[in-house]
Amino acid sequence: MVVEIRHQADKCIVVTHTQRTCFLKWRDQQRLATIWEPAQSPPGMIYVVAPPFAEELNRSRRTIAESGRAFARAGHALILFDLYGCGDSPGELGETSWSQWCDDLREAANWAVRHFGRKPSLLSVRSGSLFLPSVCDEFDGCVLWQPVVDGKRYLRQFLRIKVTRDNFAGTPTTIEALWKQVEQGGEIEVAGYALHPELALPMAQQSLKTWLNPPHSLLWIETGAEVQGDINADSRAAIEALRSHGAEVHCRWVCGKPFWSTPEIAENPALAEATLEMISGRGS
Repeated sequence: MVVEIRHQADKCIVVTHTQRTCFLKWRDQQRLATIWEPAQSPPGMIYVVAPPFAEELNRSRRTIAESGRAFARAGHALILFDLYGCGDSPGELGETSWSQWCDDLREAANWAVRHFGRKPSLLSVRSGSLFLPSVCDEFDGCVLWQPVVDGKRYLRQFLRIKVTRDNFAGTPTTIEALWKQVEQGGEIEVAGYALHPELALPMAQQSLKTWLNPPHSLLWIETGAEVQGDINADSRAAIEALRSHGAEVHCRWVCGKPFWSTPEIAENPALAEATLEMISGRGS
């Protein structure tokens, strides 16, 4: 149990929540999970994180952890599972597939139902949004933090890392050549991460703009250094497409660091604060 003591004016307020990291049984395997939840009462809402990809996940872990504590203090639960081949869960990235990761998130939802007695919601971070068209039916609502709209465009940006390094090393290549290699069944290593067809090709097919059956309501939050920033143009196009298919998309911009891309580990508490305001009805 984590016990926090806050001093507010002449009062001493004690806030308690739990944080635990453990391996959970996962069909015939196990997955590492970190769970933040209130200590003295059942959680009001339960959120499972749909995590970002590759190094963006490592850079996001601190913000996710701080958000988990904020959610727990507010009376909710947040659960981060390391998917197959990620973090301390079994397997290697080069052994996994997009369908395996989707199955992992479905199993995460099933675990939450068994443990808490009801469906969780999904909190996607960056490219975690690309899971939504495949798995959102298993969840009760979705929150999107700085969502990736198009899988193929995202992966092409990821390949640019290798192009830059290879060109600097005197072995020039292009994004087009690397992507053709993947399409022909080849595996590519990018900054220490294995990218192979069973993962890359289905991921590239995911797009929020072509999501035909979105849930009734989505919370979409983006962030950046600008105090009065705005949702980017690509996101706006996806939001309009989702609304045309019946979804109510509630948008918010918050000022904060782009923690998924900064060279140093950064935090962005504004995302959790905005989310808690929106789910409590204080924000729109």
